[in-house]
Amino acid sequence: MIVLEQTLMSLLSTDTTLATLLPGNAYLATVTATGGTFTLTFNAVTTAAIAEAATAVTVQAALVALSTVGTGNVVVTGNAGGPWTVTFIGTLANTGLALSGSGALLTPGGSTLVIAQRAAVYNTVAVKPPASYLTFALIPGKGPEYAFGGVVAYEEFRYQMTCTTQGPGRATIAAVLDRLDALLSGATLVVSGRTCWGVEKASDNPGESGYDGAGALWQWGGADYVVSFGD
Repeated sequence: MIVLEQTLMSLLSTDTTLATLLPGNAYLATVTATGGTFTLTFNAVTTAAIAEAATAVTVQAALVALSTVGTGNVVVTGNAGGPWTVTFIGTLANTGLALSGSGALLTPGGSTLVIAQRAAVYNTVAVKPPASYLTFALIPGKGPEYAFGGVVAYEEFRYQMTCTTQGPGRATIAAVLDRLDALLSGATLVVSGRTCWGVEKASDNPGESGYDGAGALWQWGGADYVVSFGD
């Protein structure tokens, strides 16, 4: 269910705790202003002034013009005036270099530019990802549920959440999985106007470790969660 996966990805990627544990390659840039300009900085190089009402195309062009970015390495989406989602791709996909900026010239006084990093969350599993990230895989299943003496039909979607890293140790993975429990266990989601009955943690999976053949340690662990929707 693509819409459900997008909802789960949005919930997880926008969590500030997960973003700290698993910093990703996407950022949300938001301005609170009615005029003036702001700048963005990547790898110590700063863009030319960008108008507060700029389109995503304009913001992307300003970043592409940087000697530290270039063509094919960044995509910017969002409405004119933001917020804009800035995603580094290509050779900059997993560099660990942060995006920053300045809103000192935004107007009126007190206006701000806020840049929030997104957590590294993907719904597909890469063969050899070069950084820490969280993935989930759909394990489809459907069936009836008996309640109050009758049969109540429901749709059930089971996901396996997994944390993989080539750097931080098991303590980071444990913290990520604990945060998943806090975010998902018992939570409700609204998907296409429908509210799910809740998200239930179905099982834990043991952590494992291994080598990628080049001496780099890979560690992972996960848990299964069931998302159910009533008719």
